[in-house]
Amino acid sequence: MCHTSYHPMKIAFATPLAATASTILGRTIPVAKELAAVGHDVHVLVLSGATQPTISDLTFHTIGNEPFIRTAAGKQRLSGLRLVSNMLGSAWRMAWHLRKLQPDVVILVKTLPTSVTGVWLWRLLGGRGRIILDMDDFELAANHLSSILQRAFVHLAERRAIALADSIVVATPFLLDHAKQLAKPDQKVTLIPTGLSTVDATDVTGDRLQLVYLGSISLKSGHRVTLLPDILAKVRKHYPGLLLIMAGDGDDVQMLKNAFAKLNLETAVRWVGRFDANHITSLLSTKTIIIDPVDSSIEARAKSSYRVAVATSLGLAVVTSNIGIRPTLLPESLHDRLFALPDDSQDYAKKIVNLCDTPLTDLEQLSLRNHSEQFTWEKLARQYISL
Repeated sequence: MCHTSYHPMKIAFATPLAATASTILGRTIPVAKELAAVGHDVHVLVLSGATQPTISDLTFHTIGNEPFIRTAAGKQRLSGLRLVSNMLGSAWRMAWHLRKLQPDVVILVKTLPTSVTGVWLWRLLGGRGRIILDMDDFELAANHLSSILQRAFVHLAERRAIALADSIVVATPFLLDHAKQLAKPDQKVTLIPTGLSTVDATDVTGDRLQLVYLGSISLKSGHRVTLLPDILAKVRKHYPGLLLIMAGDGDDVQMLKNAFAKLNLETAVRWVGRFDANHITSLLSTKTIIIDPVDSSIEARAKSSYRVAVATSLGLAVVTSNIGIRPTLLPESLHDRLFALPDDSQDYAKKIVNLCDTPLTDLEQLSLRNHSEQFTWEKLARQYISL
């Protein structure tokens, strides 16, 4: 935690997501906890979804419902007037909560219409706090948009968010360039990658050779999980008993299970569903190889990589591609060993087999852990505090 004293302020995170969304769990809450640790009064405005978290020093406020219905077959997204009504209702409640809270600082999470409209309305109603925009996705590419009108609203929301912001924080180099193109000359744009809470590599035990995928199982979110069945089939030609652990959830779980079944790989995959980031080490072993399959699309370049951050902090091998923030998160000396060609299952399998044949040395594992220290939230939050 950061222990330097600061003038205490009331800070509100205005989000368009449920508290269980990956951005909230992986980025918003860690920053909020660090801000609270130095004495600020921190509030997080979220949509209703699954169970709301209980975190000491953070106050959560529900300002509306998610713009979709969760079913066994996945999310059924609202459309037309139901979608407009849902988002406008959430925006008005966000504005009302912000007016009631009277924060000194509003951190606007994502450039989506709900949160942007809510913060804009708060400003119109006399809100005078400082606004920091936090961008961790290129929303036009990262969201399921079913019409030109929806795309237009997301496009306008991004422009309005940047115009509202006193300063802008982005998670990747792509978003840094993108925001700078749209920002005014006097607006500060700061790159703060999505980090990790401090973890202890000694918590990883056991020496089973295994593959692990962590996080969202959703193509619409830019995760190339469709590469996994072919990668696993190719790797198991060399290591027949190798197990793939799938940790996470998303819209495409059943589609992916069907793809594994077509290749007769049902028994080669263990599904563990949603996981608690605080207990992630229980899923891993000292010989784990984490897979982070990506293509070279805009959404992949704009996104952070939770999988790479986890692997680096624990000194574990990860096979991914030289896309977006990843070359920054990994030490340059290991790029050749860990980077496969994007969207190429053959090259991913080749890199994995090479790592199975010749695991990372103790020195290479140490270089990963040392490199990761600059990306812990304990250090990254100091940049937020300075804003």
